[in-house]
Amino acid sequence: MGVNSQVRISCRGAGKTQYADGTQNDATHIKDERLRMHTTQKRHENLVTLCQSVSLPADVIAQQCQALFETPDSAFNAEQTNDIDIMSKNAQQLAAKVAAVNAANEAETYQRMSAEEFTHFSYTLLHDLRSSAGLISGFSEISLLGITGKLTDEQKAIMKHIHQLSLIMLAAFADYQAASERLNQ
Repeated sequence: MGVNSQVRISCRGAGKTQYADGTQNDATHIKDERLRMHTTQKRHENLVTLCQSVSLPADVIAQQCQALFETPDSAFNAEQTNDIDIMSKNAQQLAAKVAAVNAANEAETYQRMSAEEFTHFSYTLLHDLRSSAGLISGFSEISLLGITGKLTDEQKAIMKHIHQLSLIMLAAFADYQAASERLNQ
């Protein structure tokens, strides 16, 4: 049978046209592909929104950690200094990852990724960001409880602010994950 002499066999109600040579024109495949593209686009938009919402808190946390060292009577014990240093480094890492995501977005890197690549990338990024924010939350809570040493009132105020910002970021990550899971359904 030649290419131009294909015999068409219609399957009523199935949305498919099957040709005698075995090839198909599947309308549901086209709809599935459009849905996949829409889902990927929505995930991309959600990731950009997430990064925009955590960019400022990450920068502020890094600044607040530095401010702790500049407070009067900022004689911290070694454990407190280490904890503040860990929080500061994690905030800087968070800010750097968010900046990289924003730069990649501007370069339209995500539009060139397959759906699987983008899904893997976004889940890995979410895990990394959530881990950093979780560390900041945990260390700030330990400091506020006085487990590592006493804080002055000014240091407590700064530490409360750091803790609140970390909780805001964790909530943003939870919202992003919930939105991603809804897209998977």
